[in-house]
Amino acid sequence: MMKKGFKRMLGLGLAAVCAFGLSACAGGGQSASTTAAQSEEAKSEAGESKSEGATAQKKEFVIGMSQCNLGEPWRVAMNDQIKMAAEKHPEFKVIYADAAQDNSKQIADIQNFIQQKVDLIITSPNEATPLTNVVKEAYEAGIPVILLDRKIDGDTYTQFIGADNVDMGRVAGEYVANTLLKDGGKVCEIKGLEGTSGGIDRDKGFREGIASNLKVEIVAVNNADWLREKSYNSG
Repeated sequence: MMKKGFKRMLGLGLAAVCAFGLSACAGGGQSASTTAAQSEEAKSEAGESKSEGATAQKKEFVIGMSQCNLGEPWRVAMNDQIKMAAEKHPEFKVIYADAAQDNSKQIADIQNFIQQKVDLIITSPNEATPLTNVVKEAYEAGIPVILLDRKIDGDTYTQFIGADNVDMGRVAGEYVANTLLKDGGKVCEIKGLEGTSGGIDRDKGFREGIASNLKVEIVAVNNADWLREKSYNSG
């Protein structure tokens, strides 16, 4: 299950971007923001009356949700949380697309949303670099883009909602170095999908975390593509 904090941030993100970002769709993309609080602040600065007036002109907002895969229970739960958050806003209609861990399919899914001229795109990019250009294309077409959990290269998006994966990896590394293997030992690191921002950042943090114990050595690194079944055979 997803934590309540993520659900709250998602709800704030949907409300903030759809109240502020959608009101400027015709005028191009919004500047990049990394928290729902920043979007709320921007909305306040722009003026409530302007946002409310623009929003009132439309009775329905179409949201395209491009999920990187549904093979992970976490991803299924994420879609469920989006559905729950959107249900609180009857003017929202969400269209879901599953990329099944295929970069080409996810690019096509997002291009399809662009062609449909959806009001908002939410996506968890399968891998950062391959998805950067199509996210940029959507953003520069004036469609607000929320990145969930995973980032792209650069800052051509409206908002990112997710954890500090470097810190997450660092905490795990420190636990290994100071508790599990405080007398030293050999580690086989099982990572997610090679090109994902979360995997890259967690690996970076993990290596920083174990650096304090020179007796801990990473002897093997394998990718399990974030799939539990695959990780069983990756050690």
